[in-house]
Amino acid sequence: MKKEKKKRRFWLSYLMVVLILLISGAVLIPLLVLVPMQRNAAGARKGSALLHSENETPVQTETEAPRSYAAEIPHYDPSMTEYEGWVRSNGELFYLKNGGALVGLQLIDGKYYYFDEHGVKAEALGVDVSTYSENIDWERVRRQGIGFAIVRTGGRGWSSGSIYGDVRCEGFLRGARKAGVKTGVYFYSTAINEGEAVQEADAVLRVLKGRALDLPVYVDVERSGEYPRGRADTLSAAARSRIASAFCERIRSAGYEAGVYSGRYYYMTSLLPEALSRYSIWIAHYTEDRLPPSYKRFFDLWQYTESGNVDGICCGTDMNVMFSRPKQ
Repeated sequence: MKKEKKKRRFWLSYLMVVLILLISGAVLIPLLVLVPMQRNAAGARKGSALLHSENETPVQTETEAPRSYAAEIPHYDPSMTEYEGWVRSNGELFYLKNGGALVGLQLIDGKYYYFDEHGVKAEALGVDVSTYSENIDWERVRRQGIGFAIVRTGGRGWSSGSIYGDVRCEGFLRGARKAGVKTGVYFYSTAINEGEAVQEADAVLRVLKGRALDLPVYVDVERSGEYPRGRADTLSAAARSRIASAFCERIRSAGYEAGVYSGRYYYMTSLLPEALSRYSIWIAHYTEDRLPPSYKRFFDLWQYTESGNVDGICCGTDMNVMFSRPKQ
């Protein structure tokens, strides 16, 4: 009996110890897992804060929609966090929502507006069009917030070298101006020397016939559709810049402002930006979030998409943002 009692006590003690260990393990194991998880979560939050403070634009995944986050507005009243609407600060215009300024392309009260990465409203939104845009209802275009249009006058074939006109140019210029949309023009160039550049400029001037413009006359300089077999594809950056300058100087001599259009990468690698700095600069670069690209020099116009949707234009169209030049 005594042995049986001792045996019973032994097994009871053993079971108690096992039970205590099981209970302790059930509490300790989740704690051991949760503490590092909490630390990792805190670290992630800290890392995110550093990302937003050190980089102006947070990294965006491919699945994200275009960003519409709030940028900090300098010198506005913090008590306005519940306010939604237009705010002017330091001479710049912002649209306040959810305690911050909207950035990127925004549709407000049926009109498109563009705000840079700091929330500052751009000077204007616009389109560039050619015969491929087909028929355009300029009144509907204007009502959607489009303030300017740059119309192609023509171009030069990248293989043949022949100059051609754009059959819809005249109608587009008339229709845009009648609707109150500001106008400029461009010419697609494949000139291989300065003499040809002057010929191209003269072709533009013959189309304009002294017509008043609100924006410059741009020379479009880019790779051909058959690169590198296009007649101007193998020019050096210096030669290409001299050719663009010759076009612009001829345009300026006729009393118009002149500018150069090209892709951001092409500007940086196939042109000499310092040689073109006295002209209006129009760059093309399509960013996923539609926020301005990095470029070491100021640019007047930025073409941010080739597939924009604008009421009054039948198909996807090139869309552009006009920026105000920095105050001297």
